[in-house]
Amino acid sequence: MGRIKIEVEEDRMGMLTLTPVSQKLQRRIERYLDEWNVSWVGSVLIQREDNIESFLADQLSSAQRGEVREGWGVTILMDPWTFGHYIGWDAHDGVNWG
Repeated sequence: MGRIKIEVEEDRMGMLTLTPVSQKLQRRIERYLDEWNVSWVGSVLIQREDNIESFLADQLSSAQRGEVREGWGVTILMDPWTFGHYIGWDAHDGVNWG
């Protein structure tokens, strides 16, 4: 299983949004979550400060962290299994990642 492109942005409240770049993947996630009667808004929101800091340290380079902290979005390649855990609802196993 290959990596997926994810856009990472910090909002004005300091929370992170993780958005798959691929519209096809967006639809797959939406179909999967429909089975659970869960709405998909297209992004994952990371709210807790310790989770934000862990994500930034584990997934982004130093330069990318600086860009995100300055208000710029960055696109990263991310393991789909890891991204699925951020979605929840067993998406790491249930979504057809490609």
